[in-house]
This record gives sequence, structure tokens and C-alpha cells, in this order.
Amino acid sequence: MVDEYDVFLSHNGAYDSTVLERIADRLKRYGLEPWLNAWALTPGGAWQRELGTWAFRDTATNTQLYTAALPVLRDTFSVRRVALVLDDGQPGIESAADAVRSAAGSAGVRVVGTGIHIAPDELDLRQEVGAIAQGVRTHHVDGLVVLSGPVEVGLLARAMATAGVAIPVLGHPAQNSQSYFDTGGSAISRWLLPSVFSPYQNARAIRFATVLSQRGGVHVAPEAANYYDMVHAIAQVARAAGITATTDLTTARAAIRKGLSNLSYQGMMGTTSFCPTGDTQKPVFTVLAGSAASLFLTVDPQPVPCPGA
Repeated sequence: MVDEYDVFLSHNGAYDSTVLERIADRLKRYGLEPWLNAWALTPGGAWQRELGTWAFRDTATNTQLYTAALPVLRDTFSVRRVALVLDDGQPGIESAADAVRSAAGSAGVRVVGTGIHIAPDELDLRQEVGAIAQGVRTHHVDGLVVLSGPVEVGLLARAMATAGVAIPVLGHPAQNSQSYFDTGGSAISRWLLPSVFSPYQNARAIRFATVLSQRGGVHVAPEAANYYDMVHAIAQVARAAGITATTDLTTARAAIRKGLSNLSYQGMMGTTSFCPTGDTQKPVFTVLAGSAASLFLTVDPQPVPCPGA
């Protein structure tokens, strides 16, 4: 099994995955290692867990996101003390927790306690919700930071609503998916989700999706503009580096990473720049999730600083 990938490929469930497989084949010929669910995930395995391994371990990006999102939690709901709620079943969860702790100081938010550890895979979440309620009382907190997967957090939101535990929550970008909203439903209230991805406020992304839908005869969501940008940014770097089908994998990877670190790409979603570390620089948004339509709050209209900047 490959442990390192250069490109992440994703598709709508109704979309023909063979198209992505052809794209993945083409990328491999150019010396890139693509991640594609049909190739990388274990059949019958917990795919949320496997994807979460990436999301929660990306400490640099998590630090950038929480540096921007914690002030929104503070200012929107007057939160000054938060407790961490950690899903022990998520790989790399402590890395995400460290990012929250690192960002909290500059936001004037105090992380109290060592974290409430839960296992929300269980069907009966009363014990987990009880631990959260006890933690809120013990540490006198006025907000939570919940680090878990989208389905698990949706279930947790329902259990908290049933138990009458009402408190503002800051989640994780990995939760910003339809499965979270489908699972949590009307129980989701006062939940903030940090994100660098806000296509529904981007007129160009909406127009892009509309045109593709009309031409292809299938529904295309505005998120497709982000994937378009990623592929074209990589292609731009590959062409500039002279990468061909005969370039060996190690050389191609090194050239693309070097090229991306110096790239500022103007695409459908606006300008995307990359830090020397390889992290993307994009404005951070915080989604205020509820039973009504999601509201996007711009935290910083400028790209967040690179790690260590």
C-alpha cells in the first residue's frame, strides 16, 4: 500500500468513477501518485477513519484554521473557556488537539482540562454526553471543541440535543460534509466549522458548475471548481518543470513540490498560493451550521500566514 500521495481525487456518488480512474492513470503516467477511493480504501473498511488519518494529522493546516476560527467562536458566542472533546477512534486526533491548544492562546481562549475522551461509534451515546455535561460543569466552560468524524459528530449533536446539553461548539473541517448535516439534522445548532472552502459564495464557482451541468447533462456542484483549480495548478507546475511520462517518480514529486512552493495560481476559486512547507494559503471561512441554510462568516479576507511566518 502506498503511504504517500501527490493528488487526492474525489467524486460525487452519482458520477461515473471510471472517468476519475482514467484521470488517475494519466497522472501516474506523469509521475504522480494519485489517491482514489477505489484504489486506496480497504473494501468494507471504515473509510471515514482512513480519510480522517490525513485530516486530523495535518497539524500545520489545523493550526492555521483554528487561529482564525477560535476568535469567531469567542466573538459570536462570547466563549472564553473551552473543553476539548476527542474521539479516540480517529487516527492522529492528538495532533489536531495540539493545534487547537497552540492557537487558543493568541485568540484569548483558554483550553481547560486534558480533554474529554469519547467513543462515538457506540449506538448509545448517553455515556459520552454525560461525560461532556460533567466536563462542562467541572471546568466551568462556555464552549466545546469537538474533534471527530462527520457521521459521529452528527450522532453526537442529536444525543446532546436529546439530553438538553446546549453549548456552542467548534468542530473540524473534516466534519463539513453532507453526511454530517444529514445525520445531525435539526439537532445541529450553534456549531461552527472552520474551512478554506466556500464555493457557494463564489460567483465564478457557481457559474462554472452551472455550465458544466448544462453541457454534461448531470448535476455538478460548485465544489468542482476547487478540484479544477487543483488539477490545473499541478499541471501548470508539471509543464514548467518539463515533467513527462518518462520522468521518474522521485524526480517528478520533488519538482512538483518545489514548483508549488513558489506558485500563485489564479483559478476559479480565486488566488491560491503555497507556503514553502507545501501548505496552501487561502482565506479561512467559518461555517455557522444550523437547521437552516449554512451561513458563511469571512474570518480573514486575506490568506492566513504561512506556518512560522
